[in-house]
Amino acid sequence: MAKEPGRRYQTAADLAADLRRFLAGEPILARPAGRVERGWRWCRRHPREAALTGTILLLLVLLPLVTTRWPS
Repeated sequence: MAKEPGRRYQTAADLAADLRRFLAGEPILARPAGRVERGWRWCRRHPREAALTGTILLLLVLLPLVTTRWPS
């Protein structure tokens, strides 16, 4: 809980709603999620797409390195 009264939940219902959002993996109202946290949550909600995206990015980084190091 925040020390300043203006930064606290106004009602117990507001706190309960934020707890429900947190447990559902949705953004909470008390503290907006940053880019890294939003990205991490997206990866947890969409594991297949995250794995595919990560694999493609890895290949895009490694392919030029591998092709330039091999003698022709």
